[in-house]
Amino acid sequence: MSSKKGKPVEVMVVNIFKNPEEQRKSLFLDTMTKTIARSEKNLRIIPTGSSVNN
Repeated sequence: MSSKKGKPVEVMVVNIFKNPEEQRKSLFLDTMTKTIARSEKNLRIIPTGSSVNN
């Protein structure tokens, strides 16, 4: 595995997903969860491994 200087660490996180489709689903679910949480004050968010922190 070759590494270049200045390469963002986030690239390594992306490689956890098996394929781009899974990554899209994960980001979609994370976005939906955050959107719902904003509109539903009483909703509890259960953190999962697929959450992406920006």
